[in-house]
Amino acid sequence: LRPSVFVGVRAASHFEDLQEEAVRGQSHAVATRVRLLYYQLLLSREQLRLTENSVRRVRESLRETRARNETGLASDYDLLRLEVELANLEPNLRRAENSVREIRRQLAIELDVPEQDEITVRGALAEMDLDNLEDNDPDNREILEFMGFQGGDLEVPEYALRMAGELRSDLRQLELNRDLRQAEVRLEQVSYLPEVTLFGNYIINAQDNGSPNFFARGDGQRAYTRIVGVRVSLPVFQGFKRVARIDQKRAALRSAEVQSQRGRDMARAQVKSLLEFSGEALSRARAQRLAVEQATRGFEIASAQYREGLVSQFELTDAEVALRQSEFNYAQAVFDYLVARAQLDEATGLVPLVDQDAVQTAREGYELP
Repeated sequence: LRPSVFVGVRAASHFEDLQEEAVRGQSHAVATRVRLLYYQLLLSREQLRLTENSVRRVRESLRETRARNETGLASDYDLLRLEVELANLEPNLRRAENSVREIRRQLAIELDVPEQDEITVRGALAEMDLDNLEDNDPDNREILEFMGFQGGDLEVPEYALRMAGELRSDLRQLELNRDLRQAEVRLEQVSYLPEVTLFGNYIINAQDNGSPNFFARGDGQRAYTRIVGVRVSLPVFQGFKRVARIDQKRAALRSAEVQSQRGRDMARAQVKSLLEFSGEALSRARAQRLAVEQATRGFEIASAQYREGLVSQFELTDAEVALRQSEFNYAQAVFDYLVARAQLDEATGLVPLVDQDAVQTAREGYELP
């Protein structure tokens, strides 16, 4: 009977659990990185789309202004201003195209896809409706459903904090590391206990004429030997070696306990911040959606009045810039919300595809906004 064997088996079990949880944590990190890159790609595509629209609008205005200038209805300054604006926009267009290609390459690396052209991108931030899930097209609805979006303004910080405490991978790793350190302390402590060993032997010696037949009866001679014993090993004084080892393991245990508590405190703060940020981004997206509608209407009015000669090129350009900025602000707000939700999933330990069963159970129990 060796107590160290039982404690060692328990420590090995803790170590195995720790390694499995480390793999799960890496899966969370990879899945979250892919999600964030995908959202970044959607935002870059939106920036490219808006820049292309701006270039197209300026080119159309330039053609109209050039025609008006030839008839004396537009000044040379109006024409020059549009030419300068177009010259400034074209480098931005190339920069936006390069940004899309760069993010596609990064996403291909994360997905282990040989060619970036094999990645099919679906969804559009500018068309995503965060008020009503059913008002989205199938692609945007799939993106929102993937993260469990149901709409509404529910805030459930206590639920999110509870999920983080139970399922967050880094916290579970810290707890398993603490349990492993506790097992190591126990393993050193049992070195003070005696070891009891049972042993036994049963020996048969025989000789026969001809082929030996040890277990059959015959005229041969046999000798039987039976040995049964108990061995007790008592630990003796080894200086202060064992005491020092126990103190060392206890110090490691205290460090693991401090790290676990600090990790919990940091996790609570992170979850609260992400909840606040996601709520702010959602409110900002709703406000920007109204701003886009108003800016679109303003640009349509300014364009019509400019064609009739009622407003100057300056006013038309201002209306176009306001529309472009409001459209990107809305896409940025939606992007910020999606990023916050992806980070919140990782912070609470409920990452889709990695913890599918846990995610489904959690969504059935309480819906996040």
